Amino acid sequence: MRIDDEVNISELFIQIYIFLRRKILFLILLLILGAGIGFGIYQLSEPRYEIQVLGNSSILSNNRLVKILNSIQLNLGNAKELAGNLNIDEKTARGIRSIKAKAVTEDKKMLEYFIEGGFETNVLEITIQSIDKNMSSLPEGLNHFLNQNSYISKKIRIRKSSLESFLVKIDEEIGELDSLQRILLSRYEGKDSNLQFIDANPAHMDLIKLYEKKQLLEAQLFMLEPLNIIYSSPVILEKAHSLKKSVITYSFIFLVAGIVLLLFIQFNRKVTEYMQKS
Repeated sequence: MRIDDEVNISELFIQIYIFLRRKILFLILLLILGAGIGFGIYQLSEPRYEIQVLGNSSILSNNRLVKILNSIQLNLGNAKELAGNLNIDEKTARGIRSIKAKAVTEDKKMLEYFIEGGFETNVLEITIQSIDKNMSSLPEGLNHFLNQNSYISKKIRIRKSSLESFLVKIDEEIGELDSLQRILLSRYEGKDSNLQFIDANPAHMDLIKLYEKKQLLEAQLFMLEPLNIIYSSPVILEKAHSLKKSVITYSFIFLVAGIVLLLFIQFNRKVTEYMQKS
């Protein structure tokens, strides 16, 4: 084969460029058509409602809690089972599209926000997306799901029993100190130093500390849930895809398809001409 007969790649690309430039109006029309179709698909796409829940746990580590919560994704295709797990109706369960949990420490921006605001960082963020606007029962549904876990329910029972034992012991100590306080006060009846005695009495100070400790333990017992909800955002309307992404994607697809079609037509024409000449 002679060198003159060999295909010159640079000339080939120049010819393709010149050919496509002649078809620039057609390509622009394809871009506009693709953008229009992308916009239409965006408008027709199902709405997505989203809520964000912030919570923490005194029962489980963040890593374990994230894994258990993210396992809900496995039941998204089974509305009946999902409804039972979250203690919600099947219509609400059927609308759920995703439930994703992550630790705040995994999100750099959110972690900085929590640190700057002086908030504790041992917090989870759970994002729930659904096509059903009725999502108010979902945050509490997460606790219902977690309470069904045998490992979690066992840990809660142990923790509850421990707190209740501490409270019984504190009540006994309060009773003993209260009796001692009454005896000591009876000995000082009618004396002017009564009030000074109460303030300086070690038993009285111990009694105050025990009441404070009791209040703290009662609060812990009251908050004894697998997931303590700190904040639940209002329902936000989202779309499955952004408008910008939809328009750009379909414009690009139509442009590439148009270029491939034009090149195929041109190639077919050249082959036909060559066949006719030969």
